[in-house]
Amino acid sequence: MAESSPDCQRCSLKDMLIKPVQRIPSVLLLLTTLLKKTSDRNPDYQWLKGAIELTKKVLDRANESRRLTEDLQRVMERFKEFDDLPVSSFRSHSSLLQTS
Repeated sequence: MAESSPDCQRCSLKDMLIKPVQRIPSVLLLLTTLLKKTSDRNPDYQWLKGAIELTKKVLDRANESRRLTEDLQRVMERFKEFDDLPVSSFRSHSSLLQTS
């Protein structure tokens, strides 16, 4: 199994897939700090501002995707409570998350 390879450092596939997403806030912090230390007359200043805005958008989309995935997991858990309910007949963005 690939996970037992020394190159993987005993990380599962799930662990390796989440690492790039976890780096986004670090990149945003780095860019923000760099912008604070960059003169507004520096030719890179506008580029840094743009990079920060794009990074914020990526982070927002990642967070929204995570929220939707968590919502879907809750829906699927609720479906497990019913016998013979065809889960495939429901769309992933249904609003069946109301709890009692």
